[in-house]
Amino acid sequence: MMAALCRSSPTAPLRVHPSVTPPAFDRSAKAALRAQILSRRDQLSEGFRGRAQLAIHDRAAEALDGLAGLAGLAGLAAADVVALYSAKGSEVDVGALEAHARRLGFRVAYPRVVRGQRWLAFHLVDGAALRPGRFGLREPAPSEPAAEPGAIAAFLVPGIAFDEEGGRLGWGRGYYDSTFARAPQARRLGVAFECQVAARVPQTEHDISLHALFTEARVRRFGS
Repeated sequence: MMAALCRSSPTAPLRVHPSVTPPAFDRSAKAALRAQILSRRDQLSEGFRGRAQLAIHDRAAEALDGLAGLAGLAGLAAADVVALYSAKGSEVDVGALEAHARRLGFRVAYPRVVRGQRWLAFHLVDGAALRPGRFGLREPAPSEPAAEPGAIAAFLVPGIAFDEEGGRLGWGRGYYDSTFARAPQARRLGVAFECQVAARVPQTEHDISLHALFTEARVRRFGS
């Protein structure tokens, strides 16, 4: 049923089947939720994916416009970096936002996984310069200029499952949550297809909620 819904119009409201919300948030429940959502996401048709990504891009670009206007980029110095990511597998591709962010006056950074470190390192680099790294990700070289946590104005954040309260479920390694803790000033903006949204996802005391979530169907805003 959900596979069919996920291939519908990008603007149509999508209902989430309650079975995606496990009753107990142990490791096996998280694994089951990941498997269910990944299966849905992987089944999206190329045509739907293309239309949906355009809608998501427009919503996220509008948020960056607002962030730039609010900050008044002419005097922006403390936080002038937008952190993007290189999509893996069937994740939403946000690469097209790089040019938009640069036109607004932001610098753009991409993440790198550092062996033995719980948080991500971000480097100022063009997306075209990324190279294969850990976990099948495309990453900047360690020699690229570093973006300090305090310089990041916003993170565009991938994930597997998201919920109606700003919760996010990733691969379980905790890299983004550890990074968020080091950059509390940054806006945490999730991007996903609507079929990745569950009523609730597992959360622990170490998880940090998003400020907003952009899908092809709508924008969800959480807290301040």
